[in-house]
Amino acid sequence: MQQPVPYMPYFIFSKHPPIYFRIICLLLFFLISHFVKAQNTLDTSAPRIRNFIFTTPVGKNTVINGLAIGFCPVPWGDAQRLSINGVSISASPLDPILAFFAIVYSIGLKREDSTISDRNFYLKEADTVKDFFNGLILGSFTSGPHSNGINVSAVLNHSSTMNGLSISGISNYHYSFNGILIAGLRNKTTKGRGLQIALLNRCKEGKIVQIGLLNKIGKRTTPFINFQF
Repeated sequence: MQQPVPYMPYFIFSKHPPIYFRIICLLLFFLISHFVKAQNTLDTSAPRIRNFIFTTPVGKNTVINGLAIGFCPVPWGDAQRLSINGVSISASPLDPILAFFAIVYSIGLKREDSTISDRNFYLKEADTVKDFFNGLILGSFTSGPHSNGINVSAVLNHSSTMNGLSISGISNYHYSFNGILIAGLRNKTTKGRGLQIALLNRCKEGKIVQIGLLNKIGKRTTPFINFQF
């Protein structure tokens, strides 16, 4: 007779937790330890150049020309910079956790003034961002760089600027965009020029068309469709 799968509170304190729970704990420990280390030692060297194919994340400042493949296209540990020219393909076993927090912040369940979770907060122009993703980006999320081309994110696209087409399973969140943003839940930008399609659309200023359940440009909110030229 097959034994029932133990529920979460039981195997957390069990002497023999399931193997998938051990793997998740190890991955979380690995993530936390590297982020703590990154706060203490930062790579200030010129980016190394990697042509044809390379893996992500990267532990040193890097420019990848060609194919980037791995868990996520981000700087790691001591690294501060990662630029990609070509194609990036990534997937992570932590995607369900990332998706949960993306939904929480997108719909404003967690409210803190002057943070991404505040519905009235908009990103400011990031003069310090020097990373560029140019080409086709396929993965779980994109965080931080200037993106030019096509970006397909299963969870979140958080590029500082987005020029081209961005399709996100949950949310697109940018300082500025030129092109088309399509999200399963929310689009939010400070400046925009183009088309936003999602359940919830917000743009502080720009020349755009919004299609969704609720749409806001500046101080004007309308259902279904909104536009400003």
